[in-house]
Amino acid sequence: MRVAAAVFVFLMGLTAESDGIEAARPTRTPAARAAASLEGPVWRLRALGDRGKTAVAAGQGVTVQFESGRVSGVSACNRFTGSFTLKADRLALSPLAGTLMACDEPAMALENSFLKAFTGTVRFRIAGGRLTITAASGTKLVFEAEAAVFLEGMEWKVTNYNNGRQAVVSLEEGTAITLAFQDGIAYGNAGCNDFRAAYALDGQRLSIKAPSSTRKACPNEAWMTQERAFLAALETAATWTVRSGVLELRTADDAMVLLASAGAPTTFRARGNEPFWALEIGPAGFTYRAPGEEPVVFPYAPARELGGKLRWKTTLGGSKPRTLDAVLEKMPCQDTMSGERFPWTAAVQLDGRLLKGCAHDGPASSEKNRPQSEKNRP
Repeated sequence: MRVAAAVFVFLMGLTAESDGIEAARPTRTPAARAAASLEGPVWRLRALGDRGKTAVAAGQGVTVQFESGRVSGVSACNRFTGSFTLKADRLALSPLAGTLMACDEPAMALENSFLKAFTGTVRFRIAGGRLTITAASGTKLVFEAEAAVFLEGMEWKVTNYNNGRQAVVSLEEGTAITLAFQDGIAYGNAGCNDFRAAYALDGQRLSIKAPSSTRKACPNEAWMTQERAFLAALETAATWTVRSGVLELRTADDAMVLLASAGAPTTFRARGNEPFWALEIGPAGFTYRAPGEEPVVFPYAPARELGGKLRWKTTLGGSKPRTLDAVLEKMPCQDTMSGERFPWTAAVQLDGRLLKGCAHDGPASSEKNRPQSEKNRP
C-alpha cells in the first residue's frame, strides 16, 4: 500500500507539473505579434520628418531589414549593419557600422538625416503594411514593405565592381553598367558595349560563362579599362544574394565581385486553357482577357513573397467590386494544348474562380516574348 500511495503521489506530481507547463505556455501579445512582423520584409523609407518625396528618393534610397537580432540596409549612399533588441514597442539599436563611399549631395544629405534619426532607442509601430519609427527627437520615419526581389527577372544597375586589383570600386563618372538574368542568359551593357553570357543557378550558387560582347570603341581608355575589368569580374561569380534590394555577387573565396541596385520590375504574362484566359502583370496594372469578354484592367499592387512564390492581390472598385489574386511559382510548366514549356506555373483567382496555367517573364506586350501559339489567343 505504501508503494501504491507513493506511485499515486508521484503520478499526481507529474500531472500537476504537466498542467503547470500548459498553464505557463505564453500567449502572443500585440507587441509580440508586431515584433514578429518587423522581421523579414525589406522596409523602404517613404517619409522622414518634413523631407519631401523627392529628397527621400535620393540616391539608392533608404532600406532597412531586421533579421535574427541583426539590422542591415542601405542608407541612401552606403550600406550599414548593426544589431537590435526589442522590448514592447521600443527598438534599441546598436551603433551602426557602414561603408564609406562618397555620393552626390542629395544622397549624402538624406543619409546624414536618416542616420541621425535611426539611432539609440526608438519607438516603432506596424500597421497596414507600414512601419513607423519615432526617434528620440520626435522625428518620424515611415517605411513600406517592399515586394520580394529575385535574381532573375530584374534589371540590375551596377554601382561597384571588382577591378581585378583587389579593390571594389565605383563606376567611372558618366558611365552606366546594367545586368539582367533570364532563361539561362546574363545580358546587359558594360558601359560601352552590349554583352551576353550563359549562366547556371543552383540555389544561391551561380556560375557565369565567359561573356561575349559587341566591339564598339569606348570614348576613352578609362572607360575601356572599366569595361574589360567588369566583364572579367563577372566570370568569377560563384554566389549571389539580394539584401535590402541590393544584389551582391561573390567569388568562391567570398571576395566581392559586384554590387548592383534593383531597377524596374519585370513584367509577366500568364495564360491558361479550358477556359482560355490571359493575364498581363506589369507596373501599369493587371490586364485580364478572355474570348468574348471585355478586357478588365485591375490597379497595380506590388508582389509579395509567399514561400518562394510571387503573389499579387488587387481589387477593382465600383458598384460590383472585382478581385484578383495571382500566384506565380518558379516551376516548369507545360501548356496542355500546345505542349510548349514555360518557366513559371500560374494560379489565378478571379472573383473567387480558380484559373490555372503557365507564365513567362519579360515585356508583357512584346510580340517576341509571346509563344507562337499564343499570338492569336487573348
